[in-house]
Amino acid sequence: MIKKNSLLRRAQIYLNTKLSESKKNKERWAGLKNKFKGKRVFLIGNGPSLNITPLYLLKDEYTMSFNHFNLFFERLNWIPNFYVCDDLLVGKDMRREINKKIIPRVDYAIFPGLHNSGATFKTFILPKKNVLWYIHKAGSKYPCFYPGFPYTGSRWTVAYIGLEVLVYLGFSEIYLVGTDMDYKIHTTAKVLKGRDIQSTKDDDPNHFDPRYFGKGKKYHQPEAYIIKNFLDSMALANEEISKTNTKVFNATHGGKLETFKRIDFQSLFNHISSEKRETLFNELIKNNVKDLDKKLCFLKNPENKITKESFICSQDKVNEFIKVYIYSHIPYGPYNFKYYFIKRDVV
Repeated sequence: MIKKNSLLRRAQIYLNTKLSESKKNKERWAGLKNKFKGKRVFLIGNGPSLNITPLYLLKDEYTMSFNHFNLFFERLNWIPNFYVCDDLLVGKDMRREINKKIIPRVDYAIFPGLHNSGATFKTFILPKKNVLWYIHKAGSKYPCFYPGFPYTGSRWTVAYIGLEVLVYLGFSEIYLVGTDMDYKIHTTAKVLKGRDIQSTKDDDPNHFDPRYFGKGKKYHQPEAYIIKNFLDSMALANEEISKTNTKVFNATHGGKLETFKRIDFQSLFNHISSEKRETLFNELIKNNVKDLDKKLCFLKNPENKITKESFICSQDKVNEFIKVYIYSHIPYGPYNFKYYFIKRDVV
């Protein structure tokens, strides 16, 4: 039985490798090499710090997102250019979202044609023109950080793959946002097998939305050694990227990722006037923020029951409010250190 399983896995790897090494896929990657030379891009993680980051300022920037970031789409005035999902468990779990809500909206959707487990995303991801496949490689022949697509290294976090992609595309500056790397054990989740877990309620403590890995979602428990591996992989990426013409900065608010040089997110948009910022925010909320300031009540703390009205809260309280009101309201902000929760049925 063991020999039979081994042969099946080898056959699977061979087939998936050939599919990902197709002429068409290689030509697509070749056409993208250094296409964005001289440009800057924002690699967006999914940490809670996103809620205190004015992401509406990224409207005319290049952006890359991962996994369940589509939950944030309704709170944005832009859609990411690049999307990557590398985790087989997560990819299978959200395959409908990826095929129906993400691939049709992004410029490029990127997945492992050959996962390091020997499996492939090709069995559940629809082959669209904007879908690109890569192959996990390892060993001395293929360095850990290998931006030579369709081949890539693989190191614990999808952000590592993202950095490889962006370096290959030729971006001169990469700014990390929402890469908190500050994980807590999900105590209410059900253990499936090993580190594989399934949430029993919408109480994800590690991302910008409690529904991110909410009720019924499957993912991996962020144990201490895994977090260390995440951080080590970023250190390795930084070491390799330093040999290229690409500069990487961490524009995340807080968090534990200290590998890359810190930079203030707001400082990257000093060229945008206060009038332009107000215009961008008005477009986002489809209203006039000054009018909302006059007519909406300001809540200091989340209430036990859902309010029937739109309201405003302070930026530093937003994560508490999101836990209570995310189903009934869409949160917009921060703008002038405030958050605007607009009732969903009036948007």
